[in-house]
Amino acid sequence: TPGEANDVIVSGNFAYVADGAAGVHIVDIVNPAAPQLVRTIDTPGTARGVDVEGVTLVVADDSPSPGLRVIDVTTPASASIVGNLSLGGSIIDVDLSGGIAAIAAYTGGMQLVDVTVPATPAALGSLPGSGTNAFVPRDVQVAGPFALFAEQLFANAVAPIVDISDPAQPFFRGVL
Repeated sequence: TPGEANDVIVSGNFAYVADGAAGVHIVDIVNPAAPQLVRTIDTPGTARGVDVEGVTLVVADDSPSPGLRVIDVTTPASASIVGNLSLGGSIIDVDLSGGIAAIAAYTGGMQLVDVTVPATPAALGSLPGSGTNAFVPRDVQVAGPFALFAEQLFANAVAPIVDISDPAQPFFRGVL
């Protein structure tokens, strides 16, 4: 890739690559021996993380313009950004489940965003990146009603578990 491949997700015949300052690449992988670049989408920031659910691709886009980008991939060759939501912190990773994007925002903590209407992503709940009950997540994976994070500041390098069953009011459930 021309940038720095930070993350990749595969769905069907396509790989979606978060490629840093080079944006997001959509690659046809029907023939793994000869992958074909289908489309590159320039994002306003630095593409750090990607996930896809159905025809909705979400991008964790870091500085200089941190936020969540929502891309319609119904037709990969003409995919485009259809929704944006500016966010605080360093947006590093995203996991999409049931139309809710769980975002690891490092110094911005964690944030949950509703992308069920891709053109108008809406902030739901969050946990802070500083102060009481704060953490600085670098990676996220959703499993049912929980979001598990890789976090570097908790003692003994634990993985915080956040209950997201009510996306408007996430809370720490425990640690691994």
